[in-house]
Order: sequence, then structure tokens, then C-alpha cells
Amino acid sequence: MTTCASFFEPFSGALINDNLRLVRPIAKGGMGSVWLARHTGLDLPVALKFMSQSIFRDEPNAVERFTREARAAAQLRHPNVVRIFDFRFPTPSDDPPYMVMELLEGEDLERCIRRCGPLHIGEVVTIVQAIASVLETAHERGIVHRDIKPENVFLEGPEHTVKVLDFGVAMLQQGREDIAAEEEGKMCGTPCFMSPEQFTDAADVDHRCDLWALAVVAYEALTGRMPFAGATVSAIFLAAARSRYTPPSQLRPELGPAVDAWFCKAFATRIEHRFASARELALSFSRAVAEPTASRPSRGPAAWNRWATVAIGLLGGVLATLVFTGHLRFAPAPVAASPAPPPPALVPPAAMPPTAPAPAASCVASSPWPSAKVATPPPARSAARAPVAAARHPVTTANTVEEEESPTAEDDDTL
Repeated sequence: MTTCASFFEPFSGALINDNLRLVRPIAKGGMGSVWLARHTGLDLPVALKFMSQSIFRDEPNAVERFTREARAAAQLRHPNVVRIFDFRFPTPSDDPPYMVMELLEGEDLERCIRRCGPLHIGEVVTIVQAIASVLETAHERGIVHRDIKPENVFLEGPEHTVKVLDFGVAMLQQGREDIAAEEEGKMCGTPCFMSPEQFTDAADVDHRCDLWALAVVAYEALTGRMPFAGATVSAIFLAAARSRYTPPSQLRPELGPAVDAWFCKAFATRIEHRFASARELALSFSRAVAEPTASRPSRGPAAWNRWATVAIGLLGGVLATLVFTGHLRFAPAPVAASPAPPPPALVPPAAMPPTAPAPAASCVASSPWPSAKVATPPPARSAARAPVAAARHPVTTANTVEEEESPTAEDDDTL
């Protein structure tokens, strides 16, 4: 059985104690390494974080920061803070300390932004709210993280549950005097996420430096860019101290002026003009991103009136085109006329007596003399003529046009 020896360097298969066996490395940095391990007693995978041997020997203050990280994370007991199961406190003759943490599966926010680019606005709101909840709890207990950045925000599992990591440079308010003596005149944190006051004196800061860093995280998650950047630390400090950054709506127009105003307050040059608490910052951020902008389609009355005007104009143009080209005619409605008189009845001619001789042509209607003949009147012409064929000239009835009621904007969800 392999056990730890003096000046131990972790390796796969090493048995750290009676219950912890190292499996493989997960990550490695200048301060130490993180290993996948298995708790043999509980048959549970865990993560072990070791301090580098060189840091342990050469930087006594690093041991204090490592111990501070374990205590701060263990005291919070927040669902969005990585859990600490155990910690090995060092003595001058001991090996470097280590802490046993819950094993997280996923990726940190920094890698997610590099892989996906700017995140969905709703996801950024969720991340900001989760980090703000952790900071609110930490600040109530006198803990200032001082190193909030995407690398220290882990997105666990497919649901991207937020976990805040690395309280290694956290400042405990109850031990502020010792920290002030230790860090007087030093910078503490990551420059691109540091508030202007952190550049001048790491010990002379309060919880509002975490709020500044959280606003930088929100800016990067929304735009994929850093608000304050430069080739040197001095250049970054000047940009932050003068609040020189590109408004996020210029990089992502759907954010709108309300989000610009939120960042203007979060990055105010005077600390008293910034947000006073993590809760205030998160609530204000949620309201800002919910503000409607010109680029977001509105479903209010103004948008309905605009689309209704366009629809009516298009309908009028179509009707005018049809009338002009003769495809649509508007005939006047028929005027009610008085009924025409009925045609005269056909009267058959009177029957002539069969024995009467044909009268001679004369101008006299009748004569008393036997030789006299009565002139036969010309056959009567019937007053009734053949009826006029009305079907040749049909009466043009009015073409009634029924206009279909156009759908209103309220029925169209796309308006």
C-alpha cells in the first residue's frame, strides 16, 4: 500500500489516508492541483485540492489563504457554493494541506463563453442572480470574495447549476486588521475584474468590490468582451478608474438603453454611486434586461396601430389596382321603376256572315238598294304587336361587392 511521504507530490493510485485514493489529475495551476479521488469508505467520487509544494515552502502567507478558502466555503453552506467535506490543516513539519470537495462535472463560465460566445440574456440573468445570492450571504457573514471572475464560476451538469469557487483571497471582516497588515500596499485579485480601489490597496476595500467584479462578469457574458482591457495593468486601471468602456447596446443592440444605464451605475467612478448590495444589483439587473427596446417587437397598442395602418394601406392599394385594370367594377344599385303597363290584349276579328256577298268598293257603309254593295272594310290590324324580346337587352343588375373583413392585428400573434 502506497502512503504519503514527506514532501509528497500526488500521483495516480496514491492513498492519501485510510479512505481517500487518488485516481487522476483534473486541473493544475501555479498554486497547486486538483485531483479526482474516491472515498473508499463511502464509495463516493470527490475532488482533492492540493497546495503546491514550492508554494507551501516559500510562501507562508499562501498557507493562510488556503486555510481561509476552506473555512469561508465551509461556513457559507450555500447551494451555489462548492461544498467542503474535509480539510487537512498543516503544521510546520507536515506535508502541504489539502481540502476534500464535492466533485463537479461541467465547465467553468470562462470556457463556456469562449466556446459559445455571448450567452442568452435569460441565462445571464440566472447566473447573475445565483452569484449575487452567494455574495449576499457571504457579505452578511463578513466575507468578501475579492476574486469573482468567470473562471471561478462553475456551471455544473446539463442544467448549468451555478457554483462559486475559490475563496482563496477572500477577506474575513473579523480578521481585517491582520489582513490589512499583511496586504498593505498590495493588489489582490485579477486586474480585469478589479474595482479601481482594489488597484490602490487590497486591504482598503469592502463588499462593493465584489459587486464591481460581478458587473464585469455580466458584461463579458452578454457581449463576449471585457469592458476594461489593456496591454498593462496600468492601462486597465486607468480604463476602470475613468469608466471608459463600450456601452453593451452598441455590441448587442437588443439590450437597449436600460441595460446601458445599469452598467453606468455598476461602473460608477465614485463608489458611493454604485449599487449598495448584491441583492439590489441583481434585482435592478433583472428589471433592466426586461425593459422593452426598439429592436424587440412590442405587442402593445402602438404596435397594433402601426400594423393595422400598413394592412389597410395594402388593402386599399390592391382594390385600386383591381378597379383600374377592370377586374373589379362597382355598378350602381338598381333604381326601383314604376311597373310598365301590360300589353294590349289580342282581339280576334268579328266573324262575317257566311251568306253575305262581298260588298262593292264604295265609300258608303250601307245602301237601301238591292244592287248596292257595301264596301268591305280592310281587315282590322291588331293593335297587339309581337311582344318585344326583352331577353335581347337584359337589365344590368348591380354587381354587389362584399368586402371581407380583414383579420385584426389582435388575431395575428406575429404582429
